[in-house]
Amino acid sequence: MAEEQQEAAQEPQEGAAQEPDYKALYEKAQADLDKAKESSRKWEGRSKANAEKAKAYDESQAKAKTVEERLAALEQENASLKAARDRADVVSRVAKATGLSESVVAMLNGTDEDALTQQAEGVKAAIGGTRRYPAVGDRGPATGSKPMTEDDFAKIKNPAERIRARAAAIHNSK
Repeated sequence: MAEEQQEAAQEPQEGAAQEPDYKALYEKAQADLDKAKESSRKWEGRSKANAEKAKAYDESQAKAKTVEERLAALEQENASLKAARDRADVVSRVAKATGLSESVVAMLNGTDEDALTQQAEGVKAAIGGTRRYPAVGDRGPATGSKPMTEDDFAKIKNPAERIRARAAAIHNSK
């Protein structure tokens, strides 16, 4: 029994030796916390000091992107204007060469001068054989007839005949 008492007496001493020193752990944790707070305050001060610089940098980057985007848009617009000017020059040359009006040549879809010329020649051949106005014969003035009036022209029901009559009246009046 004496041995059991000695073991029981020794157990609390062993338990006490194994039990951590809470005061030392608390002081160590408090020192670590103070160190972390000090480091945090230091970096917070630095970030506040550089906040204006960072904001100015961000604004300059945004402006730089805007300038680059504007430059790209202007270059694209310039290229499209050059292409339109070049097309207008080609249309003008083809119109003069073929005798068609520029508006007719502009409606064609050729991409270069040769293609436009070929298409314009095709259009000219297609419309070249048809008359736009009725032909007026070289009849000369009728003998003993008086000039026609607007009422006389209005009495002619066929539009083509009416146009021929007016053309003849104009031709005869000269």
